[in-house]
Amino acid sequence: MQLLLVFALVVTAASATDNWRYHTVEETTKYDQDCAKELEISNELFEKYKKYEYPDDEATHCFIRCVHKKMQLFTDETGHIANNVVRQLSQSYGDVDVEIIRTEVKKCIDPNPIDDKCKWAYKGFICFQNSNPELVKDPE
Repeated sequence: MQLLLVFALVVTAASATDNWRYHTVEETTKYDQDCAKELEISNELFEKYKKYEYPDDEATHCFIRCVHKKMQLFTDETGHIANNVVRQLSQSYGDVDVEIIRTEVKKCIDPNPIDDKCKWAYKGFICFQNSNPELVKDPE
């Protein structure tokens, strides 16, 4: 039974990677707006997000999860999908070494699920943002 569960998770992660595509700044802006609306994020908090300020609170945790799910960077079953995160960042910043990005991403991805999926998504994102702030911001 456990083998079947592991196989299902691997197939889910593989299909999430196979169907992935790069998301433009315009698309990610729309995802931000959609998630803010869906989650009823206050204008004050949303303004912080626009400045790349992400407080450690439940609303922000769920906002990060929502956006990352829309971008196919996170699933509730497997957490952050390293290959998709690496591909998104490497296509946003073409002059950055992909292997350096992969190493940094993997340092921040926790493969062990926690009950609070929002917190799980937030922890990975904040780790990466804190160690690589220049890669989290929209390219100019």
